Amino acid sequence: MAGKGSAGVFVVLAAIGISLLGRNKKALKMRVAGILILWFVLEGFIHLSSSASILPAELLDYAKAGGGGGLIGAGITIILLCTLGLTGTYIVLVILAIIG
Repeated sequence: MAGKGSAGVFVVLAAIGISLLGRNKKALKMRVAGILILWFVLEGFIHLSSSASILPAELLDYAKAGGGGGLIGAGITIILLCTLGLTGTYIVLVILAIIG
């Protein structure tokens, strides 16, 4: 259920921990938000690129089997695919990666 992006949890926690060393609280909130956005985008990309199908039921089954970006990646991918289609999903993920 965790998927390939589960190792990213440790990276995210380490980055947040390093960010806590800073003194500026407003900048800290922005850094943490950016790190989390990038992690969610990475989960979506991992799930989208490793799955052979774009059907929501198959994406969810793939995540439950431990593939792709896990349930988080599947959730992000399914929501974006159902609302924006495949091309729109890639565009939104790229834009979010640039923002993050």
